[in-house]
Amino acid sequence: MSKKIPVAVLGVGEHGKKHARELKRVAGAELAGVYDLRPERTQEIAAELGVRAFASLDEALSAVRAVSVVIPTTDHAAVARQAFARGVDVLLEKPITRTLEEASELIELAENGGRILQVGHLERFNPGVVAARTATTHPMFFEIHRLGVFSPRSLDVDVVFDLMIHDLDLVLWMVDSPWRDVRAVGLPVLSDKVDIANARVEFQNGAVANLTASRVSTERVRKFRYFQPNEYFSIDFTRRDATLVRVNREGLTPRIAFQKLTTTPQEPLRAELEAFVESVRTRSRPLVGGREGKQALALAEEVMNCIEQHAALVNVPMGRSVGQSGGKGSAWRGKHLMSTQTPIDLWRAQQSGSVEIPIHLLLDLDPEMELARWRRRALFLTSVFLHIFLLLFLAYAPDLLRRGKLMMGIPVTARPERQITTLFIPPDLLKSLRQPPPQARPSDKNRQAQGRSPTIDPNGLHMPYSRGNTPEPEIARGAPPSPPPAAAPTPPPGGPPAPPAPKPEPPTDAGLRLEDVTPQGAGGEGKFRVPSMTPGQAIQQSLQAAARGGPHGLGEAGGGGDSNLEFNNLHPNFSTEMPTILSDTRGVDFGPYLARIVYIVRRNWLAVIPESARLGEKGRVGVVFEILKDGSVPQERLVASSGSDPLDRAAVNGIHASIPFPPLPQEFTGNHLVLQFIFLYNLTTQ
Repeated sequence: MSKKIPVAVLGVGEHGKKHARELKRVAGAELAGVYDLRPERTQEIAAELGVRAFASLDEALSAVRAVSVVIPTTDHAAVARQAFARGVDVLLEKPITRTLEEASELIELAENGGRILQVGHLERFNPGVVAARTATTHPMFFEIHRLGVFSPRSLDVDVVFDLMIHDLDLVLWMVDSPWRDVRAVGLPVLSDKVDIANARVEFQNGAVANLTASRVSTERVRKFRYFQPNEYFSIDFTRRDATLVRVNREGLTPRIAFQKLTTTPQEPLRAELEAFVESVRTRSRPLVGGREGKQALALAEEVMNCIEQHAALVNVPMGRSVGQSGGKGSAWRGKHLMSTQTPIDLWRAQQSGSVEIPIHLLLDLDPEMELARWRRRALFLTSVFLHIFLLLFLAYAPDLLRRGKLMMGIPVTARPERQITTLFIPPDLLKSLRQPPPQARPSDKNRQAQGRSPTIDPNGLHMPYSRGNTPEPEIARGAPPSPPPAAAPTPPPGGPPAPPAPKPEPPTDAGLRLEDVTPQGAGGEGKFRVPSMTPGQAIQQSLQAAARGGPHGLGEAGGGGDSNLEFNNLHPNFSTEMPTILSDTRGVDFGPYLARIVYIVRRNWLAVIPESARLGEKGRVGVVFEILKDGSVPQERLVASSGSDPLDRAAVNGIHASIPFPPLPQEFTGNHLVLQFIFLYNLTTQ
């Protein structure tokens, strides 16, 4: 194996760093070191790549056989002269030099000294270009777009020399004919140099090329499309591939045939460096030599001269004067046309004869773009159909799965049938039910409560369970609760004396005893009465009672308990205490308001009485809640539980179903009213 060729990189900016990194991967080359005018940058890149950091240009040239020059174009000629004088081969980044005179000088020095001079027109090594070039025979029309987003790099050079020169070199390489006419327009947008340019180049063999280059676009586009008889080529520099489109005339109807050209995957920069090292090793002529670089520079200069002439015509300031690049500017032809001209401007120009209007052909037949477009549409439609299918499946999945199991013979549990009972209410009865309850006279107990502002005990609220706030008797272990002493009845005048009350017998069981339940009408008066009607009969009786007068007489029995007019005719074993006011009433009479509250709560509570209570389960539940000005209730709080979850839940639900309550009286200046409700299940109020 031959000895590796020592190579140095001169200039290690962003692009120069890429050169140095790729040179380390080239099989026939040895990266001897790097050099930059900034010593700290030289040390940084040398340490990163593990190579030598040259202190001067002379030191670098004396240690290598070839150099890759990646420095500003203005210094290309000076560095290349020193390299040729030291017998070192040179790879210059494009453009070859600043002026055509400098390019001619370097070409002569290289040829006379037997040195290798290669210019870094990178796109010639793109796999897509290599594949398309082998199938190209007679190209006649080019449509090229090289667009990029704005970058602060290379702002010292016009976009024609920075980007468009790549495509100019490719067109010259493929057409292989001198140009005949050039028309161009360009503008500085974000810098003082030309940031966007469009050129039309006509060649002596009849080929035409439309080129657009921009570094102020919103997206990155690298498209190179050209036509030859019966064939169309599309090259994507980003994807590094090429597509050939031709007309297939076999059969009765011609068809368009797409062919993806075979490419060899490779990194264009590495392929360029490998070609340079191979030319140095074999002393062969490089693919892009000095003459090819000069030819591309000359065409770029012609484009810039046309742009400058047009800018002077329309009074657009440019970053340099005409001919500043040093090239021989072509004579002004007066045939340049701004792409932003209006139809009136075009008409005036045509009438004056000073402007030749070119025919712009843009055949966007890129098959890859069309295929990608169709793929996106297909994916979108597929996603929509899948989502619709999933929604339908989730909606009907139970029935579908059940039917599928039945078809497969798998036993499936029968779905329970729904039983619906329809209740018809006469219109006149419904109208009476919707009427608000009449205001009732406040009870004595309510009047007493309005005169004080009790404080809620944090350790628990006292839960009255009977009329007159009779305290709850304690149930001791091993003894039944002692009933409160009953007052002896007063005998009527002239009548026989009343018999004495029987004495309670002492307990005979050490455990907690419950009183026996004697059904109503069974020969004795029980402590509570088991309802003797079905729920349907109770509902019917409730509707009839409401039709007879609704909640008349609420609160008129002298206390807070139930009276004969307060649902006792419907549910004799379920009652509520008159609510206790636990907040300051501010001197407002809440009697009528509390009557409405009691009626609403009882109506909703009786509708949710659990079946266990209807069968005789006893219990007392205390609930405290707060009514705001608008009748809303932020939260209900269970302060005394019956020990039975169904009973507690029914009491809370009776209040919750009544929300919102009627707004508090307007004369009440407070923010809220705190009430305590007591619900009794199968407990009598004494």
